[in-house]
Amino acid sequence: MAKMVKSSVWKRNIWKPNVGKRTLWQQMLVVVALLLVISSPLAARELIILQAGQEMGRAEQTVRIQGDTVSLMTQTSLFGGVEATTMFMFQGVGFPKQPLAYRLDLKSPGGAMVVDMLWQEAAVEYEIHGMGRQGELQGQNILPLDNMALTDYAVLAWIFDEMAGQPESVLLNVPSQLLQGETLVPLHLQFLGYDDVDGVETLAFTGDVGVPVHIWVDTQQRQLVKMTIPAQGIEITATEPPPPLDVERPWTQMGPYASADRDVEQVVPGAKLTGTLTLPLDAGPDLPGVVLIAGSGPTDRDGNSAMLPGRIDNLKDIAEYLASHGIAVLRYDKRGTGSSALLSQETPSFQAFADDAAAMMELLAAEAAVDEQQLFFAGHSEGAVLALVAAEQFPDLAGLMLLSGPGRTMGETVRGQLEEQVEYLADMDPEQYGQLPSELHRALNLTYAAIAAAEPVPYEEFQLPSEVTQFIQSLDMQRPFTKDWLITDPAALIATLDLPILILHGLADSQVKPDHAYQLAAAQMAAHLVMVPGVDHVLKYSGDAIIPYQEPGRFVDERVLQAMVRFVQE
Repeated sequence: MAKMVKSSVWKRNIWKPNVGKRTLWQQMLVVVALLLVISSPLAARELIILQAGQEMGRAEQTVRIQGDTVSLMTQTSLFGGVEATTMFMFQGVGFPKQPLAYRLDLKSPGGAMVVDMLWQEAAVEYEIHGMGRQGELQGQNILPLDNMALTDYAVLAWIFDEMAGQPESVLLNVPSQLLQGETLVPLHLQFLGYDDVDGVETLAFTGDVGVPVHIWVDTQQRQLVKMTIPAQGIEITATEPPPPLDVERPWTQMGPYASADRDVEQVVPGAKLTGTLTLPLDAGPDLPGVVLIAGSGPTDRDGNSAMLPGRIDNLKDIAEYLASHGIAVLRYDKRGTGSSALLSQETPSFQAFADDAAAMMELLAAEAAVDEQQLFFAGHSEGAVLALVAAEQFPDLAGLMLLSGPGRTMGETVRGQLEEQVEYLADMDPEQYGQLPSELHRALNLTYAAIAAAEPVPYEEFQLPSEVTQFIQSLDMQRPFTKDWLITDPAALIATLDLPILILHGLADSQVKPDHAYQLAAAQMAAHLVMVPGVDHVLKYSGDAIIPYQEPGRFVDERVLQAMVRFVQE
C-alpha cells in the first residue's frame, strides 16, 4: 500500500477573474464555456445504483477535456422523482488534479435548488441560486459530494496520486445540505492497488466517512467502474465494462507483409531520442522509408498525448499499415516525452524539434534494408510544419506528406482557435463579453510583438479571463521555442520546395480546418491535394459527429492510409 503523506497540491489560487466585477455564476459561465466549446468528450458511461440488491436509480457520467482542464458531468435519476445533474471541473495534466469549479442542479418532488462553487486560494466560494445565499467554506482540500449523486465519488481518484500516496485526507461538503449549515466532514483516503473487476484493470481505493466507501476506477480516464458502501447496502456498477483498448482493425486492404518492431535511439544536442522502427518482413532489400513526426505538445511515437487520457494511436496505425505494404516506418517520442529524455534544462527551440526529425531521418537512412533514395517525411498537425523545416536539410528527399497540417503561421492558427472560443462567450452574454473578441485580438498582437522584440509582455493592459491569460503566459515562459514557432510560415516554406508533396486533410477537421490545406496547395501548385470526407484531425472517420479522438475502437481511415501508400509507391 502506498505511504500516505500530506498534500499541498491545491494551495494556490486557481481562479482569479479579471473581467470587471462578476457574480459567481458569471465566473462559472466563463469556465464552462471555455471548456465546452472545443473540448473533446469521452464516451459516456452508464451506471446502475442498487440498494439491498434492488435498483434505486441510474446515472450517466461523461468526461470532457480541453487542454489541462477536465470536467466530469453526471446525470443521476433516482426512483421517487429525484433528478440530479452535477459538473466538476479540474485542472492538471495527469493525476492528481486540482478542483476548479462545481455545479449541482437538483430537482425533486419537494422542490429544486442550484448550487455553484468556485475554488479560491484558501476557501471555496458558493452560491445557492434563488435563495439569496452566498458564502465561503474555509479550508484546504474541500470537495462537494452529494448523496443524490453518489457516483461523483469517482473524483476522489482524480485528486489522488497513488504513486506518492496523497492527499491524506479530504474535507467533504454535502451541497444539498448547505442551507442547514456549512458542515465539512473529513474523509480519509487510501490507495489499495490495482485490481481486476470483471476483466477490467482498475485502481482500487477505500475511504472512511464514518462508514467505509470502496471505489474502483478504470486506469485510463479514472471513470467509475464500481463502488460499494457495505454498511448501507449500496452497490454501483457500470452497466457495460469499458471496451478493450485493442480490437481488430477494420481495414480491408492490408498489405501482404508481416512486420516486426525494433526499438531505436539517437542522441542529439540536449536530448536522447527513442523510437520504434517497423520493418516489413520478407519484403526484399531497398525498402522505401518514412519518418513520422508527431503533432504539438507532449506527443509520443504512437500519437498519444500526455494532455489526454486514453490512446489515440494514429501514428501507430499508419506505421502498421504502411509496413504491411512493404514500407519501413520510423516513429519516435518527441524530446521530453515518453522515453525521449532531455539532457539539458534549457527550453528547446522550435528548430531543435526540426533537427530531431532530421536526426531520425539520418538514422533511418543508415538502415541496411532501406533505400536512401526513397526516404519520406510524414508530419501530422504541427509535425507537418516540422517536416517542412527539416526537409531543407535533405535535397535528395523523395517526398513529403503533410497530414492535417496548418497552412498559416502557428501564431495565426492559435489566434483563430482562441477567437472561436471567446466569440462563443460573446454570443452567450453580449453585455458582459461583447468586447472580449477585440480585446483578445489586441492582447495577442501585444504578446506576439513583445516576444518578437524580446520585451516584457504587458499583462497589466489585458482584460481577459484568467484561462486565456494563462495560455499567453505559457507562450511567454517558453520563448526559446515560441519566438520561431509563432512566425514559421508553412505556406512560405512549401513554396520553396521542389519535390513531390502530398497534402492530406480531413474535411471534418475542426481543429485545423480544411481551408489550411487549400492554402498550402495554393502556395505549391505542384503538390498533390487529397481531401477526405468525414475524417477528423487525427485522421479517423467521424462523419458529422464530434467523437473523441481517443475513443476505443476507432482507427485511422483506410482512405487516408491508401493515399499514403500510393504516394510512396508511385
